[in-house]
Amino acid sequence: MLHEVVQETVLWLINISFKSYSLHWDTPIMQTIGIFIREFFLTVITAGIYFPVAFAKIARLLTRQTYLNSDNNRVFQFDANYDYGTIWKTVWVQIILTIITCGIYGAWAYCNIARVYVNPISVAKV
Repeated sequence: MLHEVVQETVLWLINISFKSYSLHWDTPIMQTIGIFIREFFLTVITAGIYFPVAFAKIARLLTRQTYLNSDNNRVFQFDANYDYGTIWKTVWVQIILTIITCGIYGAWAYCNIARVYVNPISVAKV
């Protein structure tokens, strides 16, 4: 019984709907747990240096499993094409600049970090 439940696809508890459209997240739970554990493990092993890439890989998994449905038919799928080297460099440069400026640069750092994670997200017709 538990094995059957674990194999099921996980859906958002709260689906966003507008007119005939709804936003859904579909992903196998074991795949999601496996990626979370792997990325956490790599982050711990590298003493936190890997965390920007770990976050990007988790975000990519979750983004690729997000669909916009219309009348129970998939219409659009989200995707994230991250350049992990750029993400890693950008995040650490922003952290260092924030530390050097005693936090004054923090607002710009936040915007630059958000931009590097959000800009590569795209929506494609299924």
